[in-house]
Amino acid sequence: FMGPTTYERHHYLFTGCEPSIGGMVIDFDGHVLGMANFPGTAYIPSSIVLKCLDMWKKFQCIPRLHIGMKLSPIKFLDPIHVERIFRKCNIDSGLIVKEVSHGSIAEELGVRPGDVVDSVNGECVATTVELENLIMRICENHLDQGGAIGSCMDILVGILHMRKGRKGPRHTLSLRLNVSDDVEVFISDCAWSFDDRILTFPP
Repeated sequence: FMGPTTYERHHYLFTGCEPSIGGMVIDFDGHVLGMANFPGTAYIPSSIVLKCLDMWKKFQCIPRLHIGMKLSPIKFLDPIHVERIFRKCNIDSGLIVKEVSHGSIAEELGVRPGDVVDSVNGECVATTVELENLIMRICENHLDQGGAIGSCMDILVGILHMRKGRKGPRHTLSLRLNVSDDVEVFISDCAWSFDDRILTFPP
């Protein structure tokens, strides 16, 4: 991107209008790992892209659940932060709740930023890729069994409640979520936030 001029770039590598949207992410051995996801430095792994294509062929849509939470894996935090969480809470795996959508079922059931999701429908989740694959598999099974876009389904989410920087009780919450093929509208609430630079949780 930084080298050639606009007219000399290999535009077939990109599906979007910006140079970093939709381009292939490849490793030093030439293997395609996924697709660039702009803005930011994240990318969509090949497993997710292929699953989306497969579901589009089957259902002419890509169903997913609107979970009402923004999550970040513990294992990808800096090592000092991971050690601090382990010493204070005795956990080193799971997804930290960064934000909860205002008015969502997760908020109604008491999920707050700083809580940790460790399982969905009894399966452990340690990364957002694992969570996304699991959610798409749940949606695929739902449609295969006669469910429809716009219907609701119940999923079980294992939550470790964190309060004042300490691990609280673990609960399994039943979230009744909408199966949708549309973008999830996330409503931020500035009253609740989680700063991953320091281990602070809401009371």
